[in-house]
Amino acid sequence: MAKRCVDCPEILQPQIGRGRPRIRCPQCSVKRRGKSLTVAPTPLGPPPGPESPLEALTGLAAGVRAELEAAGRADSVDGMAAIHAAETLDRQDVSGAARASLLREMRTAAADALRAAAPAGGVLDELRRRRDQKSG
Repeated sequence: MAKRCVDCPEILQPQIGRGRPRIRCPQCSVKRRGKSLTVAPTPLGPPPGPESPLEALTGLAAGVRAELEAAGRADSVDGMAAIHAAETLDRQDVSGAARASLLREMRTAAADALRAAAPAGGVLDELRRRRDQKSG
């Protein structure tokens, strides 16, 4: 006995291969491949600026930039990499795993930039400089 489609009276073709038994004819079956999802476009506002709520909430890029500029390392390669990563994190258009990776790289780049700006002598040179200033 030939099987019939559950949605129309057409007779189903014999099934070849593995898989679940057919219950619909090719015209009634749901097409799964090649069907693209259509997403309603969302209206885009102006790009986030320093006065936007996004910048006010996070402010990571502004903080990183200020810290690197205070150390005089904002124009170094590590400084620019840290600022770029912080700006990307501020946009909040990356997934959780990407955010974690970006944050780790931003911290590493900022630490490398600030380490290069640290005085070479350290604490002893600072004490000598203060002693020399006092003595005259």
